[in-house]
Amino acid sequence: MGDQSNPIRPAELFNEYQLRRVKIVLTHFEVDLRLALRWLDGDHDKGYLYQRELVLSTELREQARQSILSGLEEVRRLAETLDFKPEVENTARELMGRLSLDWESLSDMHARNLHGFGAVDPGLSNVLDEPADRMSQIALELGGIFIQGPAKDEARLNKLPQG
Repeated sequence: MGDQSNPIRPAELFNEYQLRRVKIVLTHFEVDLRLALRWLDGDHDKGYLYQRELVLSTELREQARQSILSGLEEVRRLAETLDFKPEVENTARELMGRLSLDWESLSDMHARNLHGFGAVDPGLSNVLDEPADRMSQIALELGGIFIQGPAKDEARLNKLPQG
């Protein structure tokens, strides 16, 4: 048997890559559980073109809530066992990536590019092209703003109180 005065910490049973993989999986699971909990609590997305709402019976909502809370407790316990500390993610990186894709799609959203979807009415460019150009410019501007954030603010974020 091992030396009981100097027990092995559970995290020492993993190599660094294994430990990183476990933390990533746990983080993704926690993010999904917390999103599901927000939706259960009525935090719905509502835009001009879409609406997201979780539609479940009262009974299923309670079952889901209990499972979510159990899952969060499991995440908490394993994170504590493996001595995982929370990391602050700067969402500017995610927004910059999403807006880059939006910029590309919006830049391509002109009447001349819709031929693959059928015949294009000659008047379509008058309706579509200018708004597409304005929105692609907005996406580009926002992406430029958000790309500056991570470098300047990441050190500050990692000094914030965790918890």
